[in-house]
Amino acid sequence: MKTTLAHVGQVGNLARADCQSARAAVGNRRAAYQAAPLLALALLILAPAFCPAQDRMAEALRKGIVEEDANRNLAAAIQSYQSVLAQYDEDRKSAGTALFRLAECYRKQGKNDQAAAAYKRVVQEFADQTKLAEQSRSHLPKGQQTGGADSAGVAEARRRVRGVLEERLKNAEDDLEKAQAAGGKVPMLRNLVAQWRAEMGSLDIRLEQAAKGPLAEGDAIRIQRENYRSGLEKAQEDLANAQAADNRIPTIKERIMDLRQQLAAFDLETAQQGAALAASPKR
Repeated sequence: MKTTLAHVGQVGNLARADCQSARAAVGNRRAAYQAAPLLALALLILAPAFCPAQDRMAEALRKGIVEEDANRNLAAAIQSYQSVLAQYDEDRKSAGTALFRLAECYRKQGKNDQAAAAYKRVVQEFADQTKLAEQSRSHLPKGQQTGGADSAGVAEARRRVRGVLEERLKNAEDDLEKAQAAGGKVPMLRNLVAQWRAEMGSLDIRLEQAAKGPLAEGDAIRIQRENYRSGLEKAQEDLANAQAADNRIPTIKERIMDLRQQLAAFDLETAQQGAALAASPKR
């Protein structure tokens, strides 16, 4: 999985900023057209695409959290989270294109510093969109082109690391779902064991009474008792497995919490490094 839930917040921030910029452009469209016609037009076109997408992603994420935490419906929660990720994949492409077009607008206006900053962001933040990154890199000085290529490699490495963490988290969540399903059978299996024991107790009484009667009757009871004994042993084994699974649930939950904390720390570090890189002086 190359994209993650933690990226949703980044897309939301970008979409929110674009929405605000677009609304400001609409409210002052005459001045915007006179001062920066290309930029205003780009914002007007992109704003309707970003805002509904942000709302859809936020709603899907909210639904997933409700299903997971309130309804305990992990299958439904997974579907909602996967929907968020699918929307993010598409919205990320739009965001990269919008940032590149913004850089183009600045360049056509002769605002070279702003254009270079936007191109640099495309190279650093959307290195996976190869065509846009290459086009942006062609507008940057050679020193920054090399740095952009390096950052693309770092970004890919970080995506792989995060992918490993995501896979471990998914495995832990799958283990939890299986353990909860198995642990939920404990009460039923306890009742089943009690029933088998009661039936065997009844047969023991009948067997004792049959000892005074015909031999054939005693043999039939012994055969029936052996069948009941097998059923009891199977029920006891199932009960032991279910109880073991139920006992594992707290440990698995701790594992999931630890992995979520690792992901959060990883995303925070990535965001901080990205912010520091964006704020660093141009070479």
